[in-house]
Amino acid sequence: MTKTVNHVVTRPGRKHGDADVQIPVAQDLSTVPGIRQRDADVSFYSRVYPQETQNIEKAADRQWVWSVYSEETLIHRKRHDEINEPLVDAAAVSGDLEPTGTPTGEDITEAIRLKARELGFG
Repeated sequence: MTKTVNHVVTRPGRKHGDADVQIPVAQDLSTVPGIRQRDADVSFYSRVYPQETQNIEKAADRQWVWSVYSEETLIHRKRHDEINEPLVDAAAVSGDLEPTGTPTGEDITEAIRLKARELGFG
């Protein structure tokens, strides 16, 4: 039995420079584009599980883990924290700053995808 084609999805070729690939989508496989979202779920998880840094949500766990590190791991973690401290401090004070750049109208998503493909990512 032949199925009716609802639309055709065009994807880039496997590697940069390869021809685009046409994928026909049958009528019975077609759905509404986008991500399904239920307002009740969004409301519940926003209220009950708000997004927080792991440092706040798992504070006791993060303090305990320092007591069970091996000496080698402890040295590594201390050095890691020293290196990253300026980055964490900068993020803490810059998170609420308004953007200062001027939009160019360029589709940066497409530029990133193209660069990724040039580097061999699919």
